Amino acid sequence: MRKPLLLTLALVAAGLLPTAAQISVSNDKPVRGDAITITLAKPEPYVVVTYRPNSSLAHSDTLRTTGMATDFQWAPSRAGVVSLSTAGQGSRNVSVRYKGMPGLGIMVLILAGTILLGGAGFAFGLLFRDDGDEEAMEDFLEHRADT
Repeated sequence: MRKPLLLTLALVAAGLLPTAAQISVSNDKPVRGDAITITLAKPEPYVVVTYRPNSSLAHSDTLRTTGMATDFQWAPSRAGVVSLSTAGQGSRNVSVRYKGMPGLGIMVLILAGTILLGGAGFAFGLLFRDDGDEEAMEDFLEHRADT
């Protein structure tokens, strides 16, 4: 009775022990366009690189070598979350950064702020308008476009 119990506990404990990383990268947060080294624990013929995994926009590339290798050179072509995977060693997610600040993102931020603050200014103008002239207020609101 004790031997099977001890054997079961030993197997569970062995499964819980931390293992060495199967896939490692030279830079945990690479920049788009800059080359990094992917190092594997065991030699493999290829590494699959999936940009934006588990999304409808996922795109996969394959890094191949002649024969088996443990080191692969890779320069990310897109920014975002990237999954590096091999057939026998699992996968690892890497966050690829932009080289600089994207200009389109700043323009969208400024446009959203303008719309938000413009609406707030209009609402405050209505809120603090003089209530003595209710007829003028009704005319003002009637001539506004319906939203």
